Amino acid sequence: MEKEAIIEKEHAALTKKLSIIKERGVTEPSPYSLSFYDDLLSQQQFFAQRQDGYALSNALYAEHLDFLREKREEAGKRWRLLEDKLAAASLPQAQEKLRFEDEVAGLEKELAETKYLSAKTYRHIFEILQGMAGQQVEVYRAQATWVQKHLLIQDNDLKRQKTLMAQKQDKLADKQAKLQRAMQDLTQKWNQVDKGAAPSGPLQEEISQEKEIWRHTQQSLSHTLMDHLNILRFKEDLWKKRIALLKGEASQEQLVKWQAAFAKKEETAKKYFKYHGDQSVVVQGQLAILKKRLAEPGLDPRMRDILKGEIESYAVLIQEQNALIQTLTDTSQLLQRVTYETNARIIQDPWSSFKARVGVSLQHFMNFEIWVINNQSVTVKRFLQALAFLIIGILLTRIILHQVIYPLLGKILWGRTKPEILQKTVTYLAYTVVFLITLEKLRIPLQSFATLGGGIAIGLGFAAQTVIKNFISGFILLGEKPFHIGDLVEVGGILGLIKDIGSRSTLLRTGENKDILVPNSYFLENNITNWTRKDQRIRTQVMVGVAYGSPVDQVKDLLLQAAGACDQILKNPQPFVLFNDFGDNALIIDIYFWIEVAGVMGLRIISSTLRFKIDELFRTAGIVVAFPQRDVHLDAKAPLEVRLVDKEP
Repeated sequence: MEKEAIIEKEHAALTKKLSIIKERGVTEPSPYSLSFYDDLLSQQQFFAQRQDGYALSNALYAEHLDFLREKREEAGKRWRLLEDKLAAASLPQAQEKLRFEDEVAGLEKELAETKYLSAKTYRHIFEILQGMAGQQVEVYRAQATWVQKHLLIQDNDLKRQKTLMAQKQDKLADKQAKLQRAMQDLTQKWNQVDKGAAPSGPLQEEISQEKEIWRHTQQSLSHTLMDHLNILRFKEDLWKKRIALLKGEASQEQLVKWQAAFAKKEETAKKYFKYHGDQSVVVQGQLAILKKRLAEPGLDPRMRDILKGEIESYAVLIQEQNALIQTLTDTSQLLQRVTYETNARIIQDPWSSFKARVGVSLQHFMNFEIWVINNQSVTVKRFLQALAFLIIGILLTRIILHQVIYPLLGKILWGRTKPEILQKTVTYLAYTVVFLITLEKLRIPLQSFATLGGGIAIGLGFAAQTVIKNFISGFILLGEKPFHIGDLVEVGGILGLIKDIGSRSTLLRTGENKDILVPNSYFLENNITNWTRKDQRIRTQVMVGVAYGSPVDQVKDLLLQAAGACDQILKNPQPFVLFNDFGDNALIIDIYFWIEVAGVMGLRIISSTLRFKIDELFRTAGIVVAFPQRDVHLDAKAPLEVRLVDKEP
């Protein structure tokens, strides 16, 4: 309780002192040196560690208080129970025994109460000490924040740190070089000794095992020195970042990147601490075992020399591990300081830090590896660039083809099919080039398609026979040119104009303005009538049936007159008339004539006009166009009876 009172007085005095320090701030004049700033941070870290220690002690005493409270309650129950028994006892001997037990229980109750109050007091003391340490941490943090804004960073600060670390690195490198030479000399010495050694036996095998352990220890020492060098290099890099940070030369984007990197380094440092701490414990245990073996009597001299060498190696290894742990501790403290300073700078400008975080996240996303081919990575950025190139390349290719290439081919080449062939060829080549460049940007080698070629060929052979057949047939049609675009063809009883020859099918437009897609292979496998392959002139006919007894010469003249009256019918070659046949109901006479076909309906329109004219001339001349007639003959043995019957009302 006296200690509690003293601590409370110290707490009150410290609170008053800290309030004065907060009001006055840092008494030393600015600007401040980096060493002064580091002293403040060291004090802040020192009291922060004390605060954590007091918090741990407070937590332990809180658990201990629960235990002592139970003990106090148990002692009180036992004392009260003995009090009741003593009051109820009637025999003198029993009363004396119970009185003694009651006094002992009372002392135990008072002792439990005292322990409980003592622990409660200590817990209160640690609460006060924890609060005092926290106040000191806040003061030093405030002073460090103030000093940081008025730091005078000089180039000598970084040079001094780099010089110190360079000296340590040189010493470690020199140690490692000496260790390598010693290992080589030791290996040569062992090889010479092994040549003249006795045949193998239990002792020789044990010696060989110890040599291997010794060699392994030397390698562990070499690895420890290498790890120490790497930690020093990281520490040097930390100092460079810190100086740039304190001088205000680091951008917000760099600060955000450093913040994420420092968090990972802290996790790595914890793993390093655990690993090397465990290794140090293991090595110390092995060293103790070796010393115990060395003290055994009757040990073979060769084994004694090897064990001495091992002990020396273990001692050096422990020394270097301790030095590495010390350097790692200093580096971790420096990392914590740089992390704190980085976070403080980021908080000062939240908007810029937010933009920097977004930029860093976007950059991290763009640099994410999607796949790796031949040790070349394809990131999201490269994939998006390739996709954009593919889209823009296709659009530009289409514009160039339609605006430049196609019109140029149409002017240079005659006919309509030749430009179509070149247009499709150029189109496929252009798109293929764009596709290949896109694959190159995605770092996909063309050799990878060779492996898939066999499987794709088999799959296409079974699943896409018709497509491939029509595709190849399209190129054959474009090459052989059995018909041209604009030709009038008859396919399967359908008359239409060729509008387009595609890679898979040909577009046929009928007189009803219907578009029919005919597979290209159909043109190669069936008979096709091309009415206008060489030119647009075709010969057609109109058939007329006149009644028997009509003047056929006059009919001939009227047909020629009707043909001459149609302007669409060509005069050269001249139309002519043929007496085709004696039909069942009419005399069949055909007029043949030539026309210039402009479309599917052109043929029908001209034929219709000619029929209108023929009907007009025949009606004027009184020539009857025959129609089907039937004569009915009745085979009766007697005349037919015909009667008139009155119609019923």
